[in-house]
Amino acid sequence: MSNTKGCPQCSEKINESAKKCKHCHADLRNWFVKHKILTTLLALFLIGAISSAVDDGSTAAPSRQRNAVERPSTVEVGSVTAKQLADEYIKNEIAADEKYLDQIFEVSGVVDTIGKDILDDMYVTLKTNHFITSIQCMLENSELEKAANLNKGDVIKVQGKVGGKLMNVFLRDCFIL
Repeated sequence: MSNTKGCPQCSEKINESAKKCKHCHADLRNWFVKHKILTTLLALFLIGAISSAVDDGSTAAPSRQRNAVERPSTVEVGSVTAKQLADEYIKNEIAADEKYLDQIFEVSGVVDTIGKDILDDMYVTLKTNHFITSIQCMLENSELEKAANLNKGDVIKVQGKVGGKLMNVFLRDCFIL
C-alpha cells in the first residue's frame, strides 16, 4: 500500500504523490509548478540581472580582482552632469551610446544611494530627473574609504567609463574626484 498524508486543505487522507486532493480538489503542486509563466519570467529576470552584474562587455575579470587599475591621469575626459547623461540616454539610447559608450567621463551629481551589488562590488547612484533611471557608478576597490564617508544628498564628481544603459546608465571603473 502506498504512503498517505493529510490534505493541507481538508485534512482527508490522500496518496502522498497526489497532485490534486480527491476530496476537496485542492491543487497540491508547489507554487513554481502551478505558476509556470511567472516562474519562467522570474528565472529570465534573475538570469538577466546576474549576467548584467557580471558581464561588463569585456573579457576583463570582475572589478574586485582588478586592484591594479590606476586612476587615469593623462587620459582626455569629457564632463557631463548626471541629469544630462540620463536625459540623453532616455531621449535616444542609440545616439547616446554613439557619443558616450566606452568613453571616460567625469559625471557630477547628487548622491542617491551608496551600496554593494550581488557580487559585493561597491557603487554609488546619482540622482536624475527620471523616476527609474539613475547613474550607477561602479567604484574601484581603492575608493572604499571615500565611499564609506559619503552620505545621501552629497554633491560629488566621479570619473569612469560609460557602460551603456540597462535600467540605469552605468559607469564602470569609477573614481570619486
